[in-house]
Amino acid sequence: MVGRDFIIPFSVQDADAARKEWDSVHKLQRFLKKALKDTNWRLMSEGISYRLGYLWGRLKGIDQEEDLVQMLKSEKLIGPGKAELDF
Repeated sequence: MVGRDFIIPFSVQDADAARKEWDSVHKLQRFLKKALKDTNWRLMSEGISYRLGYLWGRLKGIDQEEDLVQMLKSEKLIGPGKAELDF
């Protein structure tokens, strides 16, 4: 049986060797949040790990209609006072 969500790992190398760990992690988190905002992909709750200039984590793709609706509600993109989705 296939799970409800599709999870993929990722890893990247920081292009700025002088950047501190905290800055690298938070810059990538902000980038991913903005890049994935209008998609059905999200960064997993465990966040991003860092070691020796490499950052890694996992992305979750949501494809079930009820999960998509719940995700949008939790991000306050739909609900009272917002346009309802028409699937």
